[in-house]
Amino acid sequence: MIGAKLALQVSDPVTLWVRGDVSGFGLAGDTDLSWNVIAGADWWVSGNISLQLGYRFYEINYKNGSGNNAYGLTTDGVCAIVCCEIPNKLRLTRGCSVV
Repeated sequence: MIGAKLALQVSDPVTLWVRGDVSGFGLAGDTDLSWNVIAGADWWVSGNISLQLGYRFYEINYKNGSGNNAYGLTTDGVCAIVCCEIPNKLRLTRGCSVV
């Protein structure tokens, strides 16, 4: 899996971010690839609780062997999340991730 997240804190309570990943690369079958991109915003209502609103694109393709042994899904849509961050003394920035 290869992934990255980029965030920009535009004001004290608001952070804009984009996150993406890709995995598979044919390691588990003939065609085995999934990717995910999500963009959104955090509104920090307290020191460790945020409300997230974002839009997500997700696709998975899997085929193993011959015949009708395959699976594929493409979806996208709005996501809303309440995130509670557990304090970590080693973390240099704050943030929650959509999995």
